[in-house]
Amino acid sequence: MAPPPSPSPNVLLLLLFTANLIPTSLPSTTQGNIYLLQTQFMPAGFSINYQGRYIFEMRRDCNAYFRDTTLPNPIWQTNINYNGAKDRCRLKIRRNCKIVILSDFRGTELWWSDSQQAVDTACFIQVTENLVLYKADRTMLWVNGNKAGTVNFTGANSRL
Repeated sequence: MAPPPSPSPNVLLLLLFTANLIPTSLPSTTQGNIYLLQTQFMPAGFSINYQGRYIFEMRRDCNAYFRDTTLPNPIWQTNINYNGAKDRCRLKIRRNCKIVILSDFRGTELWWSDSQQAVDTACFIQVTENLVLYKADRTMLWVNGNKAGTVNFTGANSRL
């Protein structure tokens, strides 16, 4: 008799995510991990790299960028004009699926997405050819800066 099939990577990711067994920080550049979970945050200077071509990064000027390295302009960016302490910003997904960029140690919100849900729910960001915020059931909420129902892939910004 054959052994039972192994669970898919997505099922394992969801199990680890819901059990809070995922680390809370990222290495400075991740090449194998293409997810940012609610239990993690992305500090200034960190990035997620997909296939060496697509990069989601939190820059030291407190702006988040998603870019295709073969194109001159980013696919999406936050365009924050922040005059506070550099290198003290971080990107995080709130429990209500709102993506925020927080400043300093007080947690002042400098930027937020329009992806907020009415109730707390598990969400994560996946980096591939697109930057997508998913609910745990893989429902798309936000793609490249747009609500999933209004996706146009032109790099529109959902900033303040």
